[in-house]
Amino acid sequence: MGNTSLRFFETGMVFDGEVEAERLALLISGSAAPASWHDAKPADADLFELRGVLELISPKLALAPSSQNDGLVVAADIVIGKRKVGTAGQAWPARVRAMDLRTPVYVAEIDLAALRQMTGGGLKQ
Repeated sequence: MGNTSLRFFETGMVFDGEVEAERLALLISGSAAPASWHDAKPADADLFELRGVLELISPKLALAPSSQNDGLVVAADIVIGKRKVGTAGQAWPARVRAMDLRTPVYVAEIDLAALRQMTGGGLKQ
């Protein structure tokens, strides 16, 4: 059966046209919390769970309505103030099934240079 709850992150350089930028990618799928004696089947993770992870990275990060979906069924811009520093949302169900997953997948990508600049070089203390 395997693990049904996934939490991944990765940092790396991304080439966007002719520009190279360091990005942080996040993926959340499965239960929002581990099963326990009082909650044998916890609820699945959702966009609010992803938002909570983003707030742990920096309390200045917020989600705002997105002007484009970037290949996501539900998409939001990750912003600090009015400046966009990334994108978050839910992957298309067909893509999730193609990965042989059984629960919705939520992803985020953040421009680390923009995040550092907007937070004064520091993240959550």
